[in-house]
Amino acid sequence: MPEMPELEILREGLAPRVLDRPIVRIIVRQPSSVKTFHPPIDSVIGQRFTGLFRRGKFVIFSLESGDSLVVHLMRSGWLTARGTGEEPLALDAVSFLFRDGSSLVVVERGSKRKACVYLVRELSSVPFFSGVGVEPFSQDFTAERLFECLQTERMQLKSFLIDQRFVAGLGNAYTDEILFDCGLSPFKITTTVTFEETQNLRISIHRVLDRGIQRLRRLVGDGLLESEDHGFMTMHGRPGETCPRCGATIAEIRYSDRSTHYCPECQSGGKVYADRRAGVYR
Repeated sequence: MPEMPELEILREGLAPRVLDRPIVRIIVRQPSSVKTFHPPIDSVIGQRFTGLFRRGKFVIFSLESGDSLVVHLMRSGWLTARGTGEEPLALDAVSFLFRDGSSLVVVERGSKRKACVYLVRELSSVPFFSGVGVEPFSQDFTAERLFECLQTERMQLKSFLIDQRFVAGLGNAYTDEILFDCGLSPFKITTTVTFEETQNLRISIHRVLDRGIQRLRRLVGDGLLESEDHGFMTMHGRPGETCPRCGATIAEIRYSDRSTHYCPECQSGGKVYADRRAGVYR
């Protein structure tokens, strides 16, 4: 699933390619992707996208009418822009064609087709949008606020971090890196996290996200990001490899549709947790 760094770089790359271009046609190849009916999706024809923003894992395109086109890519969705004359592909879900022949395309790479497209008058009508928590790089993301959130509900720390109600935009991969960076166990209970640990956690969130954004920005240059890139990560996706900090073996726990990677020595006091399947993280 694309996380905050990927979505930020996608937003940066898409903006000069899709803003202020008249929309002349819409092609919906996967009707299940369009989740709203009023206003109708074809009401964007004749309009232009006037702004492009991100909120959590939502990508928002503002329209001249004041309506908003909101995209949530879920597990396997992606956004791309195509030049004049480029042929549509089988994985295209919804395409917005511009007068100059270029297009904005919502792509669905997964067989379950979970990517969501909403056209709304009010952003609050998009499911879960109003409940999205604080943005990691906003002024509101203080250690005090993060500590308060940690104390509100008893849950495992990784579950807390990827729950969009508390911190916006984090997902499975980046939380593994964040927790390793600050030396906290993904299974630590939120209400046991001290204020000092919270301060370190906040610093790690900033550091790891910024590292990812800067790497992706260098990787993409003037082009468009085509997929997630986790090559810089030292923990996520590296089970069985050696921890770069202590030399222990990186452990893995598999869930129903994802996995957690951590260092037993650096993060869990030497404890290796049993592999198990569990419910899906939000």
